[in-house]
Amino acid sequence: RGLVGSEMCIRDRPIFSLQTAMGLISISMLYSFAFAVNQLMDLDTDSRNETKSSLSLASGKMSKQTAKITTLLLVVGIIVTGWFVNIPYFLLSLGFLAVNILYSCPPFRFKAKRVLDLFTIALGLGVFPILLPWVLAQPIGLVPLELILGVMLFNVAAHCFQMLGDIE
Repeated sequence: RGLVGSEMCIRDRPIFSLQTAMGLISISMLYSFAFAVNQLMDLDTDSRNETKSSLSLASGKMSKQTAKITTLLLVVGIIVTGWFVNIPYFLLSLGFLAVNILYSCPPFRFKAKRVLDLFTIALGLGVFPILLPWVLAQPIGLVPLELILGVMLFNVAAHCFQMLGDIE
């Protein structure tokens, strides 16, 4: 239909707005945070792992101090952008941060506890990737639960398959 103000609309409904752009940038920062925290917490093992030793932090291309500052800046960016998107998005962002801290960081380190590992994988890769973009445009109550359940189960199964490869 065209541009109406700063929003692109179809049938008088915005499909792209500043709020949507901030949400999409925030989602990118959320997953960057998840990878950064995981790499910081696994630095010693990643540097000895043949597959992961080429990662920026494990290889020494990025200093641990730079990684910590980058991770902190990501958290600030996530909180600021999430606050301006909407309240459900903001709360989901905080939940995502918490799940990833529980997964990677001591004393919790759910990744080392098999059932809790699967639970956090299901949330981090099965629930949040659907709900975060969903609440940019729709009320959270309208999300199809079958979609969430299907993506959760797929990611749990994929993680179990990966765990089998890790067992020697």
